[in-house]
Amino acid sequence: MHDNTPAAPHDCTNLLFELAQRKLEQHSAWASDLDDKAKELVGFAGIILATISVAPRSCDLLIGLAVVLLFAAILLALAAYRPISYDTPPDLKALVDKYLDKNEQAVKQQLVSNLVEAARANHARLDKKASWTERAFWSLSLAALLVALDRVLVLVH
Repeated sequence: MHDNTPAAPHDCTNLLFELAQRKLEQHSAWASDLDDKAKELVGFAGIILATISVAPRSCDLLIGLAVVLLFAAILLALAAYRPISYDTPPDLKALVDKYLDKNEQAVKQQLVSNLVEAARANHARLDKKASWTERAFWSLSLAALLVALDRVLVLVH
């Protein structure tokens, strides 16, 4: 005979704790990736600027616009690369002060709450960093297109 009584709910605190920790680790990797992209954008913009300074030009207006866009790309990439503080719980001192005499599950439940809140805050900061990086990318791309167009004009004339 089968017993139809529902099973007692399981405490999923450990699972939630692990998932929240993984989310913060993903955010850390995302921040590192965005920083790498921002550094690369600055480098590419610098290479294009150096190329412009020594290459013959066809249209000063195209090159002038490209230079403005390259400097904009550098500034935008630097805005993305600037140091940002991220929430990285747990605060060990606060844990000791508030939870030293509490049971492990109660502490983990509070940590899950803290980790989730940190993940939300960090995600918002990372979205801004990604937005700055994307703007830098498009500014650099447009500048490269203008420089390429000028190169074509130099070859045609």
